[in-house]
Amino acid sequence: DIRGSTTMAEKIGPQAYAERISKLFADLMDIVFNNGGSINELLGDGILATFGCPFPKNEDAQNAVKAALAIESHMNSINRLREIAGKVPYGFGMGISTGKIFAGNIGSERMIKFAVMGDSVNTAARIQDLTKDSPYNIIIDEPTRAAGNPPVAVTELETTHLRGKQESVKLFGLRA
Repeated sequence: DIRGSTTMAEKIGPQAYAERISKLFADLMDIVFNNGGSINELLGDGILATFGCPFPKNEDAQNAVKAALAIESHMNSINRLREIAGKVPYGFGMGISTGKIFAGNIGSERMIKFAVMGDSVNTAARIQDLTKDSPYNIIIDEPTRAAGNPPVAVTELETTHLRGKQESVKLFGLRA
């Protein structure tokens, strides 16, 4: 999720905003693809990516973490250049959750689309929301940490009750 996109769109106008986000997304999508992921949806100012869908592999969680770390590194590089140019850096956040999901067509005869659904998809979205008030741009859940063997140190965060979930979720922050 790219932060501050409403303000950005207001300042530069819809055409320039769409061009800027499209350029940024092209780079980020390449990172996802290069780490074995796929793009399920562009969400205006965010990307929904999956790893291991439709064919799961043992290294899917690790690939998701590697992609997130590469995205953070890329965004940090862009932001350094933006600061040198006197521009406001992009804020961003990523949430990663590991688990089983539904992937397939949903809808009706009037409209149908391919979608991913399930607890892990919802959990990732809720975790991503937590990055807004966190010193970490990347937050992962316990199943991701356990399966992903992150290549960097993780910091255990408070176990959190996420909106809509009955059980609390153990979370970890990471940095590139």
